[in-house]
Amino acid sequence: MALGILVAFFLGMAVGEENRLQIVAVFGLMVGAPLLLSLGKNYWYLIPASLLSGLPAIPFGGKTINLGEVCIVLCFGIFVTRLAFKKDKIELARATSIPIYLFMAWVLFIFCLYPISMAVFGAAMMGGRFYAQLVLAFIAFLIVGSRTITEKDAKWLVFFILGGSVISAAYNIASYFLFGAVDDILGGSVSGEEFYTWHQNLGTPAAAFAFLLFAWKKPRDIFGLRNPGLTILYLFAIGITLYSGKRMGLVAIFIAPTVGAIVYRQYSYILIGGVAAIILFAAIIFGHGEYFKFPLQMQRTLSWLPADWDSQFRQMEGGQDTFRASLRRFAMENIKRDPIIGRGFGIQYSEIIGQIAATRYRGGEESQAAPYAIGRSWHNRWLGYAADFGIPLSVIQAIIFLVVIIVAYKAQSRLPIPSALKTLVLFILISTVKDVVASHTSGHTSTDAYERWWMYGVVFSIYASLSIKRGSQVLKKNTNYNLIERITSNK
Repeated sequence: MALGILVAFFLGMAVGEENRLQIVAVFGLMVGAPLLLSLGKNYWYLIPASLLSGLPAIPFGGKTINLGEVCIVLCFGIFVTRLAFKKDKIELARATSIPIYLFMAWVLFIFCLYPISMAVFGAAMMGGRFYAQLVLAFIAFLIVGSRTITEKDAKWLVFFILGGSVISAAYNIASYFLFGAVDDILGGSVSGEEFYTWHQNLGTPAAAFAFLLFAWKKPRDIFGLRNPGLTILYLFAIGITLYSGKRMGLVAIFIAPTVGAIVYRQYSYILIGGVAAIILFAAIIFGHGEYFKFPLQMQRTLSWLPADWDSQFRQMEGGQDTFRASLRRFAMENIKRDPIIGRGFGIQYSEIIGQIAATRYRGGEESQAAPYAIGRSWHNRWLGYAADFGIPLSVIQAIIFLVVIIVAYKAQSRLPIPSALKTLVLFILISTVKDVVASHTSGHTSTDAYERWWMYGVVFSIYASLSIKRGSQVLKKNTNYNLIERITSNK
């Protein structure tokens, strides 16, 4: 009763003074405290749930702190406390984690050479903020990787993946219609193309659903005549992706059945799917503009095909992308300047002035790309990592991808069908393959780790648990054999 009166008192003061931060803090306490008490040892659920949902950021001193960042810090505090009372353990000695350690060690090395300050907690989206996200990504990796992931945990994580993608898309679409488009890098309003604004958010839940579908079922089950509903659901995901306007989203939606066919060795479906895709694309190439016409959103998604597209997509024919080409030029300038060491996330005023001045003379896509280059959003994973921290970090990232793919493949082969654990591991495997395939169009040194490393912790934890169980079974078998041999020899 007394606590309720106290909370009501502070909430009333915050509303009266129009203190938004205090209002958020009070509501956070009202909702967060009971939630944490109810979660108990499953407090770490907050990490994937918050990172996947993309819920609104929390205002702090004129800046913003992402909800995921708050949850990771909160979970870290709980984790350390539970470690002190020996209710939790931390796993540091796994061989699979070595590439992650190398990544962080290299980043720390560059930071020591070119240190930058955080300005204030919740600084702008450049410089120190990116280093903070990498640290939080590493903390999330350690916390999640130290769990023993059960079947129940896997079911919750699958729910977070699917539900989070829907919530994230819904929030972004609602924000667009309520507040207008917002630039990801500079935070300012942008007009954008009317046919490629809120639509692109549809690609996230469509991809998540397709990945989970093929992580849950074999290609034969989805494309077979026994379950036509599953085929319809997959075709619906393709349709939503086409309407999103995201070209790489369409590629991603086809990665899921390809990986599924390889995992289950149902290679005939790769051939069947390839033939079907050729027939479909041929119909689009020769039919669009002559017999039918797609909406602009779908034209953008398919603009890499040599069809009769509208004039807005002349610069995208054959997969051309002048915006990303401009970003690659900016990245190559950084790599040529510091090919081995890089200079980290530090942004110098001379660099900002130089790039903005260059846009006045070049204009066009250079003007659009310059702010993204300043914000280190290179839209190319390999060039971006090398531009920020030198070529060695790109090599380390390639090793991380390789290790995750190998470990996920081995782990799923030891898990039963059907199980939520197998579905979860296969989803992460498909997502990692997609990240590799999409490396030339997307990627950010900081946000990649922030969004993905907790998944790697899940895979490494599951694989370690399976290895321990397998070792115990072998040991038990050998022990029984030695005991029988000892008894027979005594006779």
